[in-house]
Amino acid sequence: MQESVAPAQEASSANAENAAVAANAAKPVADLNTPETVEESAADVSNVGGLPVKSDSFSQFYGSSTFNDYNVFLDTAMGPMTYYNQHDSHWAKYLYGGQDSISKYGCGPTTVAMIVSSFGNVNGSITPKEMAEWSSHYKFYAPQSGSYHDYIPSALSAFDLMVDSVQERTPAKIAELLNSGHILVALMGKGALTNGGHFVIITKQNPNGTVSIADPNSYKKTQQDWDPAQLMRELKKNYDGGGPLWAVSSPRNYGR
Repeated sequence: MQESVAPAQEASSANAENAAVAANAAKPVADLNTPETVEESAADVSNVGGLPVKSDSFSQFYGSSTFNDYNVFLDTAMGPMTYYNQHDSHWAKYLYGGQDSISKYGCGPTTVAMIVSSFGNVNGSITPKEMAEWSSHYKFYAPQSGSYHDYIPSALSAFDLMVDSVQERTPAKIAELLNSGHILVALMGKGALTNGGHFVIITKQNPNGTVSIADPNSYKKTQQDWDPAQLMRELKKNYDGGGPLWAVSSPRNYGR
């Protein structure tokens, strides 16, 4: 789970970031069961080989494996979607921004990775680790807070997905969007899904009037049906970047 924040100030320069990494290279991260130093994380990043961009071959940059702890596909209004969890052993300890674990602060990259990997203009799968690196590179990482809100529309549109801010946040509008082939990214506030700020995906409308979600923090909650009125009530009250609700769709299926 992570606290997500709105943009406050411009990120530090590359030189300042490098100096910070060097200064903290020997300090473990307290929230990890097996602390990973910034130095170890930096070495891990160096093996990635580059950042994902439109139409990149996944194997060219990240190898051919898409294995994760869950290996689950969720049924969504846009089609089958890979489920990722931020506590997955393959990236939970990875340091987002070189400082904060994906397990604690990575719901933004995990949410985006599910959508981009399944529906974006990429050849293969992109994991939360790669989307955390993308976020850091393009200054959407917020230290000790997670991700700036505009990371959602910026990252998804970078991979040729259509993203629109939803101003009418009602169960009827949610049903209309889901039934017309959209999924929704929701920035949740304090309630059933978080005590602070947390990104989830509203994936489909159910026949009984409930909706399904993909919660990057909890597969158990992902398996539950949710009252859309409750989700709308619990949207975060402080937001930016077109939030707290975005409709996502794909103009084409990129040959899939």
